[in-house]
Amino acid sequence: MAKIRNVSGEALFVPGVGFSGALVGADEIVEVPDNRLEAYIAQPWWEDATPAASTPAASPRRRQIDPPAAAADPAAAADPTTAETTEES
Repeated sequence: MAKIRNVSGEALFVPGVGFSGALVGADEIVEVPDNRLEAYIAQPWWEDATPAASTPAASPRRRQIDPPAAAADPAAAADPTTAETTEES
């Protein structure tokens, strides 16, 4: 079983914990099935609270969000001479 911590600041309902789910308070840790861990920590209000010895990465783990692409056209991003400027002289 993996452990998750509620970092949202408010109580959240967790389906799959216990018989019919559980209300988890702020900063409370509960156990969830290992195969559901990634689904929980992909949400910003949960973090992995499993001890580091049982996970390959150091705890707490959070989902990494990729930054948006710099430009829709990769050729324009590579060629600075085609960039539009808004400076006035």
